[in-house]
Amino acid sequence: MASINDLKHQLEESDSLKLVTDALGDLAALEIQRTRAEVLQNTQFFNEIAEVYHDVRVVSAKHRLLHKLPAHTPKNGRTVAVLLTSNEGFFGGLDYRITQQFVDTAKKFPCEQIVVGKFGVKYLASTHYSLPYTQILFDRDTPTPEELHNLVNKTIEYSKVLLFHAKFVTTLHQEPEISDISSAEETPESLESKIDYIIEPEIDKMLVFFENQLLTLLYKAIFLQSQLSKTAARMVSMYEAGLNVEKQIAAEKRELTKASRQRQNVLILETYAGIRNLLSYRKE
Repeated sequence: MASINDLKHQLEESDSLKLVTDALGDLAALEIQRTRAEVLQNTQFFNEIAEVYHDVRVVSAKHRLLHKLPAHTPKNGRTVAVLLTSNEGFFGGLDYRITQQFVDTAKKFPCEQIVVGKFGVKYLASTHYSLPYTQILFDRDTPTPEELHNLVNKTIEYSKVLLFHAKFVTTLHQEPEISDISSAEETPESLESKIDYIIEPEIDKMLVFFENQLLTLLYKAIFLQSQLSKTAARMVSMYEAGLNVEKQIAAEKRELTKASRQRQNVLILETYAGIRNLLSYRKE
C-alpha cells in the first residue's frame, strides 16, 4: 500500500493535471469564437468576389462567342484529391477518420493525390500506403498566405479538386467531409450579368486573377472549417480528460482518507497499548 506522502504527491499531480486540462479547454473555447468570426468574414468576402467573378466570366464568354475564340484556361481533365490533416494532436481521432476516408476513396477512384499535414504523412508511411502522393507540410495547421498560394498553384490546373477535411457540425460533433471546389462551367442560362462592366486591362488577366482569388478563398474557408472542427474536438477531448481527472482525484482522496484513518487507528491502538502497559507496570 502507498504511503500517505506518496498519496499526497499523487493528488498534487492530479490537481495540476486538472488545471492544465481546464486551461486548454478554455483556450479552445476562445479559439472557436475567434475562428467562427473569421469564417463569417471570409464567407462574406467570398460571396462578394464570386459575384464580380461571375460577371467577368459572363463578359468573357460573350466576347469569345462573338469572336469565336476557344474557351479560356482549359483544365487538364484530371482529378486531384487533397487530404488536409494537422501537425498536432489532441483532436479525438478526427484526423484518423479523415485519413481513412481519403484512403478508402483513393483506392476506389484513381486520382492524383496531395497529402497536407504531418499526421497524414506519418499515417500513410506507417501503413505502407502503396499509391503515389505529393506531401506538403506547413509550419502550422493554418497555412500562411504564401503557403496557401503555393497550394492553390499546385491544384488550379485540375478539372476536379476534392478536399478531404474536417466538418464542423456542432461543438460536440465533428465529422469527415469531402468538398468539391472545382470551378463550375458557365452554361448559356448563366450568361447574364446584373451590371455592365468595362474590363481593364484584359479579360484573360482578370479571369486568372479572380479565379486565383476565389480558389484561395475556398481553400481558406475549408482550412478555417477544419480548424474550427479540430479545435472543437480538442475542447471535447480536454473536457473528457478533465472528467477523468476529477474521477481520479476523487479516488485518490478516498484512498488518502482511508490511509489517514488507518494511520490514526494504528496510533490510537499504540497509545492504548502503551497506557495499558504503563498501568500494568504500576500495579506490579
